[in-house]
Amino acid sequence: MSTRHVILTILNMQPDSGYGLAYRNDQTMRPMWSATHSQIYSALRTLLDEGLVTSKGGTKGTKREATIYNLTKAGREELVRWQNAPIQYPPSKDPFRFRMAHMDELAPDVAEAIIDRHLRQHRKLAAQLRAQATEFRDGKNAAFEKRHADLSSAKMRRLRKARVAVYEELARLAEFEVESSERFRAVAVQLRTDQERETKVERQGPRVRFDRTPKVQRGKNLRKVTAPRRISP
Repeated sequence: MSTRHVILTILNMQPDSGYGLAYRNDQTMRPMWSATHSQIYSALRTLLDEGLVTSKGGTKGTKREATIYNLTKAGREELVRWQNAPIQYPPSKDPFRFRMAHMDELAPDVAEAIIDRHLRQHRKLAAQLRAQATEFRDGKNAAFEKRHADLSSAKMRRLRKARVAVYEELARLAEFEVESSERFRAVAVQLRTDQERETKVERQGPRVRFDRTPKVQRGKNLRKVTAPRRISP
């Protein structure tokens, strides 16, 4: 998914400025897609060159008005083409689990710190996503409600349901990361115990084995054992 198609999707809902697109991306799209301001403005220039959006702006007195972008017919056609095409997933990258795959090589404190940081981050994220889902459901996300105030009540209900579903699923994914972190934490504790045991053995050095086999003593106190005498018939 490219920044171009994210912008086309947002503009299809409502014309907006570059700043407005960046704000909406930051407020409601970040859990699914993240783009910097420079990436958004660069994509807008590309869309203008391709004839997929138009821009309208100017000055009012001495004040410069914001440039508002809108979809063209070609832009809507490109959006429909992209929406109907199979999803192209980006290559999977998971730096956390890559670190976990090699946590046996890390110092115990380092491995546990990485896990705890991941756990705290996703516990906080899960709570935020749950709160946002509730706001969408109850119509209490003021910016979202204001931005889509022109929609019919029926379309607004559908839009709320879609947003609630997405944010609840994102919250579940964050909660899974919390549970996964707790499982990794248990493994890290086991590895710490193993390393401490191995270090203790190395410090003690090789164990000396004593030969406890009884030795045959020779001397005056040794009782002489004679073979039984054979008696002739």
